Amino acid sequence: MQTTQLAILALLTATFAKSASVYNFNSFDGPGLNAGGTTVDGIDNNGAIVGFSSNNAVNPSLFTNFIRNANGTFNSVNINNDPVAMANGINNSNTIVGVSNNQAFAQTGSAVITDRVSRS
Repeated sequence: MQTTQLAILALLTATFAKSASVYNFNSFDGPGLNAGGTTVDGIDNNGAIVGFSSNNAVNPSLFTNFIRNANGTFNSVNINNDPVAMANGINNSNTIVGVSNNQAFAQTGSAVITDRVSRS
């Protein structure tokens, strides 16, 4: 009886292990001046990551926004020439959303749509 229970347990464990997803995590520094670190804010279903690097951790005056492609290459993202704009999300169409000059924005390619953000 105990041998049968162990065989069933081994079979269930092997089946579960085969069906489990495998995830790989990579550490990287974003492009630009990143003495203040790299912030990752979003990832799409294709593996593209959006975020920004900052030049200073205490009082940043420059963020370098980027898309890190699934193959590890970077595309810098210029958001309205705003040095402290922040890219906060990305979808499968590479539309980036975030905040620039106290406005929410959505950017596809070089086209930027903004909406004033009210602060309470």
